[in-house]
Amino acid sequence: MAINFNGNEVATDEQGYLLDYTLWEKALANEIALQDNVELTDAHWEVIHFVRQFYLTYNTSPNSCVN
Repeated sequence: MAINFNGNEVATDEQGYLLDYTLWEKALANEIALQDNVELTDAHWEVIHFVRQFYLTYNTSPNSCVN
């Protein structure tokens, strides 16, 4: 799967997660939200930044730590 962004195809897995997290940027997050018909609010950005920082720190998503 892939997302078309700025004339490029950004590869994703079956669930829509980026295969290369280094390609993430705020504009791409906005594009993904638009494709899902979501307007990102400050609350969304707070969660997005938390999850990104968690992933960068622990190399996994917070969801993977839940039993």
